[in-house]
Amino acid sequence: MSATSIRPAGALPSWLQPRPRPPLLGWVMARPPAINPPATPRPRGASEPCRPSDRTGMEPDAATRRRFRLWLRGLRSLRGDLRSARWSDDQAQLGTLVGRFVAHMEAYCAARAELDPVLWLSAPWASAAERGAAYWLAGWRPTTLVHLLYTESGRRLEAQLPDLLLGVRPGNLGDLGPAQLARVDALHRRAVAEEDALSREMARVQEGHGGVVTAGMALDAAALVARVGAVLRGADALRVRTMRQAVEILRPAQAAELLIAAADLEIGFREFGLKYGSGRDE
Repeated sequence: MSATSIRPAGALPSWLQPRPRPPLLGWVMARPPAINPPATPRPRGASEPCRPSDRTGMEPDAATRRRFRLWLRGLRSLRGDLRSARWSDDQAQLGTLVGRFVAHMEAYCAARAELDPVLWLSAPWASAAERGAAYWLAGWRPTTLVHLLYTESGRRLEAQLPDLLLGVRPGNLGDLGPAQLARVDALHRRAVAEEDALSREMARVQEGHGGVVTAGMALDAAALVARVGAVLRGADALRVRTMRQAVEILRPAQAAELLIAAADLEIGFREFGLKYGSGRDE
């Protein structure tokens, strides 16, 4: 036996020893090249896709913020005037103040209609509490005013029931006559029906029905935004119409009490949102 065939005791034969592993190839560890998918051609007649940078006015500018602050300041001022004149015997003065309050709401809705509908719907000037807990189509439900009327009327009726039984007529919201109650009920029914119709229309827009998708299955962003704006204008028109019809049913002192309660609700939610939520400071 030759010397080269002799191996130390315990050593493995060559054919059982592990073979050295080859080094990893460079292409395994290298970053794979970026692969850009081929661009999908748009069907003929399809609109350009809407990108965030393509639309302006997606954030309220300084003028929009200032307009909202001024409107809220005016609302506080009108609420104070109505409170001061509530117990006045001058019914003409009360009627004038009620008319100014309704006109203030109309001016607010008209200013909102000039905004981009997407900005209008998101209402970024409002607090999170307002948007999450109170808003329907960028504002209060019109039926909220009717519910407020019922609540204020019932609260006052309960407090002054002994006087009413004795024939004392205070002339406030707790002193609504049968004809007034019948008209309020009819107003409530109409407002509920119109709210439901607007909600269904907005659902159709969000689901893509009614011509917002072209024949090539491309989203027509311009048509979609236009329909959103139409629904929001209808909602604001219903709010103003409900308020105007409600004050026409009531006597001036009763209308003043209702509008004071409505302003308290609007301002109270605003202040709550600024204090406890992430609302924007005024």
